[in-house]
Amino acid sequence: MPPAINSSLPEFGGSLATTGKKSHRNSFYFNRTDSLRTLIDLMQAELNGNSYLSSTRLPFNTDSYRDIDPFINSDGTILYFSSNREQTDLSKGYNLWQVRLSDTGWGRPEPMPGEINSEQDEIYCSFTSKNDIYFTRLDKHSSHIYYSLLKNGKYSPAQKVDLPIHDSIRISNPAIAPDHSFLIFVSAQLNELPNADLYYSRNLGNNRWSKPINLGVTVNTSDAEFAPFVSHDKKWLYFTSERPGIVKNFPIGLRRPGDIYRIRLKNILP
Repeated sequence: MPPAINSSLPEFGGSLATTGKKSHRNSFYFNRTDSLRTLIDLMQAELNGNSYLSSTRLPFNTDSYRDIDPFINSDGTILYFSSNREQTDLSKGYNLWQVRLSDTGWGRPEPMPGEINSEQDEIYCSFTSKNDIYFTRLDKHSSHIYYSLLKNGKYSPAQKVDLPIHDSIRISNPAIAPDHSFLIFVSAQLNELPNADLYYSRNLGNNRWSKPINLGVTVNTSDAEFAPFVSHDKKWLYFTSERPGIVKNFPIGLRRPGDIYRIRLKNILP
């Protein structure tokens, strides 16, 4: 990704709007942190001609809390994200939020409706083209992927995605295909790896999924890969990697900065 997005600081996440208002079409949303990963900014990079020339912090983002894991809908009008913002009817910790874009700019962030947020932490969501949601629900002992279907304008009670893996294995960061045909997610425990890798599972219908497949060395390295996003046209996979990138020389023993990459899905899917 270009310098307007990848810098010497850690970047992660990433989601791209592909249709909608011309002023926000092809806007790319991502997170950037300070060098110690203590402050996190939710950023927007707007396409100028054929290039991303600069990125700006979104106006509702402050240093009082962490807004992370952005997912923008295809027409760029609703941004979903995880946040530890506090609200009286929410449990403490991370919940899923949404904010709408109008002709006057970004509105006020609101929690996701229905039974998506719970007493546990909810992070990292993605949506199908029908606005069905996939997300991570976690606590100190577990991390699983859940989904909720949009029916008659309301989200159904969340159910756990029934992947054919042991229930004790922690998985997260679901990127659902727009047509519901496959899921890409993150795990370090699935193959007992030192760092997280990206995995692929095919939708077999009725909440049945194929055995997860590691996406292999074209995508994964010995460093951490995470935060996948399947583009709305299903042509690209965006993801974060902590492989040597913009910052090539880094002190041993410290966590490397992440950079955001993309690869054509047709080159990596089974």
